[in-house]
Amino acid sequence: MSLFLHLISFSLEMSDNLIQLSSKEKNDEGFHSLTNNMRKSNENIDIKQTIIKTNFKNQEFIKDALIHYGLKLNENTSNITSFLEKGTVTFKKNQEGTYDIIFIGNLDENTINNFNSQINEEYMKIVQEDTYEKVIENIKSKDMTLENEVVTDDDSIVLTISIN
Repeated sequence: MSLFLHLISFSLEMSDNLIQLSSKEKNDEGFHSLTNNMRKSNENIDIKQTIIKTNFKNQEFIKDALIHYGLKLNENTSNITSFLEKGTVTFKKNQEGTYDIIFIGNLDENTINNFNSQINEEYMKIVQEDTYEKVIENIKSKDMTLENEVVTDDDSIVLTISIN
């Protein structure tokens, strides 16, 4: 049985467990870590919570990025949650109107950084695609003509437009 499934079964018996806040730290990359130690009998299991602030604002784009990443989503009105191999990841809207990524489980920093990097890259591609479509629609609705379109080595799109 995986560690995560053990964690779920232990959490069902929370009333028998002692939850102890063992550390709160901020590392060099700005991650806030909160480690809870759950104790049942002689077994110790560390559950780590890591929160990463993002500039993501569009919930639909987040969903699309996670689906492209290959995750199945559990969502409610304001949060998007998915299961990873050794924990969960939740996107929760904060007071600033952007989404925080909350990792809970036995996830190492490398796994968290890789996930964050890949989701960020996918999210930015979706934003670029949406922006491109809006610009093309705007060109068509105005008195303009798209003369040339070039995709550069860094996947930027350069449009040359003539005004009629």
